[in-house]
Amino acid sequence: MRLVGSTSYPRVRRRQVALFVASVLVPSVAFVAVGWLTMAQQDELADKHASDERRLRTADLERALVARLEPLRQETADPAVALTARLVNAELRLPWEERHTGAPSDLRVRTAISEAEHAEFVAHQLESAERVLRTASERAAGERDRADLGLRLARVLSKQGRHQEAVREFQRLLHFSAGLVDESGMPFAFYAAERLVDSGSLSDADRAAIVSALATASQRVEILPPIAWHQLRAITTTLAKTDDEWPDLRTLRAVVDRKIADSERALALQRDAHTLLAQWRTNDRAWIPYGDPMWLVGLGPRTGDGTRTVVAVRADVVASSIPARTGGGGFALAPSAGGGEWLGDAFPGVRVQFAGFNRDTSAERRLRRAFYSGALIIVLSVTLFGGYLLLRDVRRETALAELRSHFVSSVSHELKTPLTSIRMFAETLQLGRADPAAARDYLETIVNESERLTRLLNNVLDFSNMERGRKLYRREASSLPDVVQSAARAMAYDIAQHGCTLLVDIDDSLPPVLVDADAIEQAVLNLLSNAVKYSGNRRTIGLRLSRENGCAIIAIQDHGIGIPIGEQQRIFDKFYRVPSPENERVRGAGLGLSLVDHIVKAHQGTVHVDSAAGVGSTFSVRLPLQDLPVRGDVAEGGAPS
Repeated sequence: MRLVGSTSYPRVRRRQVALFVASVLVPSVAFVAVGWLTMAQQDELADKHASDERRLRTADLERALVARLEPLRQETADPAVALTARLVNAELRLPWEERHTGAPSDLRVRTAISEAEHAEFVAHQLESAERVLRTASERAAGERDRADLGLRLARVLSKQGRHQEAVREFQRLLHFSAGLVDESGMPFAFYAAERLVDSGSLSDADRAAIVSALATASQRVEILPPIAWHQLRAITTTLAKTDDEWPDLRTLRAVVDRKIADSERALALQRDAHTLLAQWRTNDRAWIPYGDPMWLVGLGPRTGDGTRTVVAVRADVVASSIPARTGGGGFALAPSAGGGEWLGDAFPGVRVQFAGFNRDTSAERRLRRAFYSGALIIVLSVTLFGGYLLLRDVRRETALAELRSHFVSSVSHELKTPLTSIRMFAETLQLGRADPAAARDYLETIVNESERLTRLLNNVLDFSNMERGRKLYRREASSLPDVVQSAARAMAYDIAQHGCTLLVDIDDSLPPVLVDADAIEQAVLNLLSNAVKYSGNRRTIGLRLSRENGCAIIAIQDHGIGIPIGEQQRIFDKFYRVPSPENERVRGAGLGLSLVDHIVKAHQGTVHVDSAAGVGSTFSVRLPLQDLPVRGDVAEGGAPS
């Protein structure tokens, strides 16, 4: 709302803003800062606590791993051991390089093989070759020699077309250990399996037996060269093409894939042995990480010839054997490039990551931040809302004080105008300077100005009673035409003084209505007074009393400056006046329409304005017509007391 003539309002508003900033915003900002500082301190303490606990658990885990790994330097049969190799002259000798894979050691077996090959490939005498091989096989003492002779015999039988006998021989070879290899390091059992699969005449039971035998041989064998495992992988692929992949075959393929990875990593480890040696020179008890999945590689004891062994252990298998309480609910070992804690001097380049240990820095920390943030937001919102209410009340009180000041100024001027006229004409009559005709005019003016003064004082007194809730209306059966005519007569002098013309149209057939006649007359007088003030240059005012839909309608129409649509809802507020240059030239207290609204509502009626800027305004008071023969006092609520 804009207050006309209020020069101190901007200064008062600046003081209000300063008060709001000092009493609400500054404490709120300080509170938020303290809250965030508290959260930061708690996060810092939580991080320190978590770091200390991680270090303690890391130390416990290091001791547990050392205790688990130390026996593996000698116990190479443990499932966790992936590779055992000799270190000779700073070079790593892999197991298949150490194994003897030459010709049979028995001279008689070598001689028999030579005779059989001559009979098979040179003389093309397959029966003679078969006889020599069978005789040598019966006399052979070692398993390796019997496997070699059996593989050659099965080949000769196949060439003779004796496939069933060849298959039986291959099936016998299938159950030999995969550690029995030929000159190229290939197990005889793998050769036999390949021949059986290629024969294409196997039953389901035969294929299942092959898979079972190969699985047993693969799990028990020491590490083989990659070419051997790739050959076995090709065999399993052929089996998968001919039949559905049953569980045993899937298990075998998983074992083969792991063996291929182990053998290829063993070759890579052989190439990188010099890097490991450089670290062992600093600490020969260290376990060094290698590859992915990680191996932990350490030095074993010295052999009889003075060389050292190298032991590679599967890190995941070792970790799974450590009690969960040591790892704090589970852990994972990772190379130095990964995150986590350094495991210790015994494991250079190894970090440990504790599963579920960083709860406080993730889920719990987010939950705690959300709780504190929510609390801060709630408290800050309540504080700001309270500050807003305080500022609104202060502004309302300040505006009300300004309105009251304006009201006092306006009322003083309104009182001064009739009092000046009354005093002037009274003094003229006192001095005896007026002839009888002029004296009558002076007396009439004094009476009219007194009535005007009375109306103004009645407005002020009625407003005061309304403010205190003590305004009473004495309702009795009254004639609305008489009430409206009385108001028109009371305003006749004022209307004439302003050069206006009042057009009255009254329906005399209206029945008596239970109303407070004085209050209704005062409402009509206020509306007529407003019409006179705001008529502008078009000085015709209409006053009409009619009946419509069971209600009496009192309508006051002017053709003056009008009221903008956006202001029509506020003109019935106390002290409110539409801010416009035209209104600034019209004196008023801003109480008339507020009193009209109060009086009409107390009589269960309504007041409505139809107006447009520059066109004029029509105020319509609608009062219900009903037979109420009872007389009584009505308070502000409108019910008889």
